[in-house]
Formats: sequence, C-alpha cells, structure tokens
Amino acid sequence: MIRYIKNNIVFCCRKFFPALILAFLSIGCSEDFLNKNSLTQLSSDTFWKSEEDVKSALAGVYGQLQFNKLSWMTPSLSTLSDEADRGEYEGFAQGVIEPTSADVTAVYNSLYQTLASCNDFLANIEQVAMADQDRARYVSEVKFIRALTNFRLTQYFGDAVLAMEPLALENGKRPKSKKEEIFAAVIADLDDAIGGLPDIAYNGHAVRGTAYAMKGKVLLYMKDYAGAVTAFKGVSNTHFSLSNNLKDVFIDGTQEKSPEILFSIRFLAPNNLQDPRWGVDVWYGRGERAIPLQSFVDEFPSSDGLSISQSPLYDPKKPFANRDPRLDVSVLYPGKPWPGYANGFQPSAGAGTPNGLIIEKFLNKSKFPAQEYSVNPSEQDWVEIRYADVLLMYAEALNETAGPVKEVYDAVNAIRSRPSTHMPPIQQGLTKDQMRETIRYERKIELAFEGQRYFDLKRWGIIEDVVPKVKNVLGKNKVFLPHHYLWPIPEAALNNNDLLEQNPGY
Repeated sequence: MIRYIKNNIVFCCRKFFPALILAFLSIGCSEDFLNKNSLTQLSSDTFWKSEEDVKSALAGVYGQLQFNKLSWMTPSLSTLSDEADRGEYEGFAQGVIEPTSADVTAVYNSLYQTLASCNDFLANIEQVAMADQDRARYVSEVKFIRALTNFRLTQYFGDAVLAMEPLALENGKRPKSKKEEIFAAVIADLDDAIGGLPDIAYNGHAVRGTAYAMKGKVLLYMKDYAGAVTAFKGVSNTHFSLSNNLKDVFIDGTQEKSPEILFSIRFLAPNNLQDPRWGVDVWYGRGERAIPLQSFVDEFPSSDGLSISQSPLYDPKKPFANRDPRLDVSVLYPGKPWPGYANGFQPSAGAGTPNGLIIEKFLNKSKFPAQEYSVNPSEQDWVEIRYADVLLMYAEALNETAGPVKEVYDAVNAIRSRPSTHMPPIQQGLTKDQMRETIRYERKIELAFEGQRYFDLKRWGIIEDVVPKVKNVLGKNKVFLPHHYLWPIPEAALNNNDLLEQNPGY
C-alpha cells in the first residue's frame, strides 16, 4: 500500500480530482462553473464502488499534502524568522504581505482543497463494502490528515471557515469559526484517529503514535500543558526513537527505515516528483532560496556547548571547526567537501548566495551537481513530525507543569547525546524560566530550517521582538508588525463569501 500511494498519487489525484472542486466554493469560482460540476453525482456514479476505489481515494488524500509550499518548500518559511533570507517570502519578510499575494492564496487554496478531499472521502466510504477493521483504519488515517490540515489553517490564518463536511453551493458560504472551535474539532478527529490507527512503527501511513504526537502539539499550542504531556507519553518509544545519524532523517534511501520519523509527505520518482523542473536539491542546493543568515549560523555553539563568544575552541579563522555537529548537517559553507567541487564548495557568481552559505540539511549529495529537469530528480520525503521534535515538545510541556524535573533533562539530553551529535548535557540546576529558554534554544538548533521556528516564535509571542532585530543579507532589518501574526484572508475568498471577515490589520 505504501508504494501504491507513492507511485500512484498522480493518477489518483486525477481520478479523484472532482473532490477539489468543492474547495473553490470558498476561494472564488463562479456559480456557473460550480453548477456544471456536481461532486456528489460524479463520485456516486463513477467512483466509490470497490475497496480499490477507496485505496485510490486515500492515495489522493495523501497526495494533497504534497503541495510544494506546505511540504518540501517549507524551509522557505525560515525567511520569515531569524534563520534565513531570500526566496519567495522575501517580500513578506519586509512587511509586504497582502490579501492579493499569490503565496497567501496558494496556501489557503491548498488547505481547503485538502479538507475537501478528506470530507468527500469520509462522506462516501460508508457506501463501499469492506471489512470493518479496514474501513476504520482508512477513516482514521483521513481524520488524522483532516486534523493536521485544520491545525495548519489556524497556524497561518487563525479563525477560519471550519469545513467538516462536503461543501456545496448551498452551504459553502459561512462565517469564520473561532480558532478555539477549530482546535476542538482537531482534537476530536485526533482522538478518533488514536482509537482507530494501529499501534505500530511508521510505515508511510499515519499510525497511532503519529496521532498522539499531533495531539500533543495541538494541546501545546492551546497551552494545555498537562494534556500535552499525557498525549506525548502515548508516543511509544518501542516504535519510535532517535536516529543515530541525524542526516538519515532527511535523505532518500535512509528515511524509509528511520525510527525517528512519525509522519512524512512522500515522494518517489519518476511519477511522483517534488517538481519536474526543480526539486529540493535544485531549489535550495543552488543557493537561490532561503540563504542561511550568518547571524543565525553564529547561534550554533562550539562543540563544548559554549557560545562562540565564550568557547576557547572557537577560531574565527576556522569558524566551522569545533562546532555543534548539527551546524555541519544544516549548512553548506565555502570549502566544505561537496560533489562537483574539487577544492570544496564555492558559491558561483550566479548562485544567489552573497554570504556563501546554503541550506544543506535536506540535500542529497548523490544528486549533485543538481540540474533542472534532472534524470536523477529529487525524491526526499518531507518530514512533518519526528521524534526529536516530540521530545522537545514533551520537555517544554513538562517544564511548564512540573518545572525542570529529571524527565525534562533526559528528553533534551537524549537529543544532544545522539551519536552523530554528541554534545555535552545541558547545565544542571536550572530554574523553570532558565529551562524554558534552554528548550527554546535547543529547538532553534535541532530544528533549524525545518519551518518550525517561524511558528514557534509566533506561539511564544516573541516574534515581533525577535524578527525586527534581524538584518537580511543586504544589511536591512526585517519587518514584523503585530498584525503579521496572522496572514490575510485572500481577496478572492472574501469576494466569493460575503460572510467572511478579513483578519485585522489588512
């Protein structure tokens, strides 16, 4: 079934495409178009006849997650934090974010398209004859994906239209629901998923540990720290653990057997590509997108755990020597051994990396030199949830409820002591406030460029203090205004739904 999903998403999305029509009810299509396309009639008459149809539809639901800006292009969000510069969000980082922004509309549309696919699946699967246990598993997988998607919706837009059933012309126009109501729907879906998913290691499908981890994350965002601790404890350390080698988590060929991955968005050449022209290796490997900022690189400590301003190991003439090994995993820098460069990596004049730095974390050396329309295209899976993140979220939630108890230290130090990282343990005797800052720092280093920090800074309520102090590669300060905590609702959605209200400040 896993390979079925990876190889057949293109076919499945085409066959299952009528489900996407519903999404446009809230994003701006004409009534004439909608009246010519009845999802219910198309699905009932030509689909949903066998379990094979169900499997195709399930693959189509998973395929919706592959939208580039919500999967392998997610590192571009680093531009909106203190991690990186350039890329498609460069204008956003200078405060130019509008209801007409193409990227705003694209993310919004993709989220509602995914919800439409989920809702159509859940509305139709009951009519197909199959074993009850198989039906329950399929339903649970889709409820997990719906929960993930609704949660993402709140991360970007806050209050939003809550779609928990197929939308048609007569019920497509509705006001926004409060974020808290969406969170409640997300938790309900995750509880159902926990009850119906198998308690096994991750195999390309959502499993019980996946849903427990997602529930913990949502509760953490809700500041229900006690609930988050309980949820994270449901992630079995029998099925999940830290990979010995951090790089293995992100590279095709080692991802598939990584015990650290709880959920990923899968890609497989030749049919199921990240992008026929680019792919992650070209997109980031040529330095044209999301260039690491030197100020962020300087945040990585020396190998003794001290900052570069304090450590006797730091040599400004050899700035990448004796550093936290996670820096070497995350950043490609001049002189570093790299395929295609006899004397180590050197940015070319047209590489678009004025400071000589490139995000390496997601790049596969075997794909280099990376070329457009490559005969050896990128197929790294995008990791959505991994065990190191779960441990850090667990430590954060537990510290908020019980203070810096032994289990908090154990969770953080487990990550630092992984064989490929091998950093010294964190300082003993920390106060609750000190531990909070230590965990936040550890998230910054461990999860660098994974698209997490932008949302972390927002949920901690400190992004408007952090980001405006950051200078881009041209020496210009980034811009973050209070209303930028939320993205605007796209203008097309507002024009098509007079019950929608724009987010404040736009």
